[in-house]
Amino acid sequence: MEIEVALYRAVIECINNTIKYAKAENIDIVLYDTGTQIQIHYKDDGTGFNISKTLSEKKGLGLFNLQNRIQTIGGKIKMYSEPGHGVDYQIIVNI
Repeated sequence: MEIEVALYRAVIECINNTIKYAKAENIDIVLYDTGTQIQIHYKDDGTGFNISKTLSEKKGLGLFNLQNRIQTIGGKIKMYSEPGHGVDYQIIVNI
């Protein structure tokens, strides 16, 4: 149950960030259950941002929360974004 709750909250965090900041028209969320892993692919077509700059300037508290939430359950998250190109997050958790 801990994994499910953490993944649910992570996806909600992503959606809230998209609504609050991204001015996106579309959000795509794909969930895969491979039997040994849960994989979530989250993508939006919003304004995007410079992830490394945001994290280094400590402006991305939501990003830190997202990373910590996934790491707490032993998962990994890869975050891709750049200004003008939306976001693309890949979350993998072994089950």
